[in-house]
Amino acid sequence: MTRGVTTQGVMTRGVTTQGVMTRGVMTRGVRTRGVRTQGVIDRSKRALPGALAARLHDRARVSRSVGNLARGEALARKAVALFERSTGGGPSDLAEALNTLGAILVDQGRFAQAEACHARALRLVANPAAPRAAEPRIVRVRVQSLRYLGNVLRIRGRYRDADAMFGRALALASAALGGRDLETASVLNDHAALEKYMGRFDSAARRYRRALAIIDAAGGRNSTMAATVYHNLGGLEHARGRYARGEPFARRAVVLRRRALGAAHLAVIADEVAWAGLLDGLGRIRQAEAVYRRAIAVFTAELGDAHPELVVPYNNLAAIAAARGDGSEARALYTSALAIKRRVLGRAHPDVAVTMNNLGMLYASEGKQARACSLITTALAIFERCVGRRHTSYLACRDNLRAIQRGVSQVRSTVRSPS
Repeated sequence: MTRGVTTQGVMTRGVTTQGVMTRGVMTRGVRTRGVRTQGVIDRSKRALPGALAARLHDRARVSRSVGNLARGEALARKAVALFERSTGGGPSDLAEALNTLGAILVDQGRFAQAEACHARALRLVANPAAPRAAEPRIVRVRVQSLRYLGNVLRIRGRYRDADAMFGRALALASAALGGRDLETASVLNDHAALEKYMGRFDSAARRYRRALAIIDAAGGRNSTMAATVYHNLGGLEHARGRYARGEPFARRAVVLRRRALGAAHLAVIADEVAWAGLLDGLGRIRQAEAVYRRAIAVFTAELGDAHPELVVPYNNLAAIAAARGDGSEARALYTSALAIKRRVLGRAHPDVAVTMNNLGMLYASEGKQARACSLITTALAIFERCVGRRHTSYLACRDNLRAIQRGVSQVRSTVRSPS
């Protein structure tokens, strides 16, 4: 969900304009962590391997929904292998299993492998002239494949490619499934998440509200799917610096998902981190800090010490530490976040630039101007290449660099941060 001396998350988040004091809020895809639209597997007239594959696929999705990603991956891989051998069913069954496997890989932070799964799924169902291609369930799988691939491209920083995927998905969903279908709501949500990254805030807000209206009309006002959109609406307001507007959205996401999945579920912890980013912006620092520290402990215990979910609480806790003058803790947290991002996203991703900017601002506040300039100059080049010179992240980073070069001593209080 967005970042910087800003905010953060390998997926998307909030933005602040307070120098080194920024925090993060995370954006979610509607299918992340067990939030699913309708399944589309047709179990009729299928050869035995296909019937077993369908059962394994269902179990894989259940495992994912309860947070058991290792088991979910194993089951999904078995389902894919069996669908590949099956003489019944069709390419859409294999494509859907590949999409489930890819979604689990995203949850694990294995984005390159996930992209390969979703790209293969799309190739299987992409031909509109293929036999049965116009059947609603096959169209649905095609929409889902476009959407999943768009999400991975967004995460990997390929925003223009992702924008094109979501455009295709929305056009197809609207035409073939209708403007009230839950899959259309999923596309709207995920496209809005991308638009937040691209700085298209007004358009993102409209898409989120359209998604909520569809979900509400389908009887899902209190569903986990609605929780996902509320989470993202909170993140959008955080990115705009409108913390008071965003806090009720984020709080509602926590309430809805906690009611559905229980307080210990990892998706609930991620919702709480997003909510804490808004509390942080409202000055409720102690409450936010407690949430960040709990999240770090839970994510580390459940996912390991190098999972992408850690970067948001790391970034935001680092900003708190820097604000109170604890440069040592802030440096360690920013450095850990930067190492995770570089490993999973590469060295030239906009999210990497966010943390480089934050770490650079910390060095500037400590009088280490040369090191600060080096980091922020590199971050600025990444922003220019990935999002352009008119994006708020580029502009904030540019202003940070200029302030340091002018020798401004109180950088934290005078410089905006990137989003």
